[in-house]
Amino acid sequence: MKNLFTSFILLVFFSASAQTDSCCINPDWVDPNAMCTMEYDPVVGCDGVEYGNPCIAQISGVTSWTNQAGQTSSLDWDCETNPVTCTSWSGVEITEPGDWTNPNNPCDMGYCNEDGTFSGIIIDCAEQMGMPCNGEWVLEEGQCCSECIETPTPNCENISITLTNGWNMIGFACANNTNASVAFEPIQDKIIIAKNGAGNAYLPGWDFNGLGDLKRGYGYLIKVSEEIPNYNICE
Repeated sequence: MKNLFTSFILLVFFSASAQTDSCCINPDWVDPNAMCTMEYDPVVGCDGVEYGNPCIAQISGVTSWTNQAGQTSSLDWDCETNPVTCTSWSGVEITEPGDWTNPNNPCDMGYCNEDGTFSGIIIDCAEQMGMPCNGEWVLEEGQCCSECIETPTPNCENISITLTNGWNMIGFACANNTNASVAFEPIQDKIIIAKNGAGNAYLPGWDFNGLGDLKRGYGYLIKVSEEIPNYNICE
């Protein structure tokens, strides 16, 4: 009988020791050499295991149990669980599982897993990737990536000039490229010749258009037969 009782104690000890990762089991209380009476007064421990009596539950490390009458007994124990600790890619220690963002760097973010591993999120910012910006990169407070603030394109479509009799140089600043025949149509009876830097010419008197389209941002030479005040090539 003594050997049978000892075997029972060891069996309960083995079952309880598997629960030492919970506040239900105090590993310091587990004592396989302790002796308990043979009294049968079953209780169910907080770990869900049934023990022969409260003594057996206690030497198995159980901190609380419930008897057959539904009464619960608890033993005082200052249980301190070890929090999950992750380390971000930037070296910051994280003590709570779940989504995480570095309060000092919104680009430093990821997920702290229950097993203590950190799953980082890579943020591809346009500036760091070498994307072109026709203006200035600006980093707003609380933002992860800089935003390209483009330099406004000046509106030159409303500029009028006076073409003097003879040669003039004009710039084509209209929003869209325009065929020379269309762009010069309002004054073509006064144009002798217009040409670009490559020497291609527009000769309305000969019904010849060697310029094709006038291109935004390009300059052109134009020779007129008389003065043309307040000329706007975009109108």
